[in-house]
Amino acid sequence: MAELHTKNFHIIEKVKAKAGKLFVLAKWEPENTLQVVGAQLGLLCCVGSGWELNICVSRSPNLRAEEYEDFYVALRRDYLLYAQRDAYNKCSGIADMVDWQMLPAGEYFLVSKENPVYIKVGVNNFNSVALEYDAFVNLYFE
Repeated sequence: MAELHTKNFHIIEKVKAKAGKLFVLAKWEPENTLQVVGAQLGLLCCVGSGWELNICVSRSPNLRAEEYEDFYVALRRDYLLYAQRDAYNKCSGIADMVDWQMLPAGEYFLVSKENPVYIKVGVNNFNSVALEYDAFVNLYFE
């Protein structure tokens, strides 16, 4: 059995009241070809009246979709791994904030200099004050 390694991508930042943003957090293009077998995706936020948090691992750096641009549709296309959290109440436990996604045994996707992946984040703060959020991906690879 191959040894499992992790690669972390992470951001904590404040978002203005009644504001949102969509961006590429990172591009990962390792020198050697690696086999990604899964990930831990986390979306945490301050308690407030409303958040929409999205994170994905994708082959595409594209952030725009022709239609429904306000709903971050581009994050839901061509993704390899994806998580979303709509937070309008206090969290109900760790499974509400963190999602573990593992591919079936023997399955993987390759990441290399020629086949990079992009970590993309979409955030909407519907609260009347600026608040912080925390988004991360831990990729598991062999």
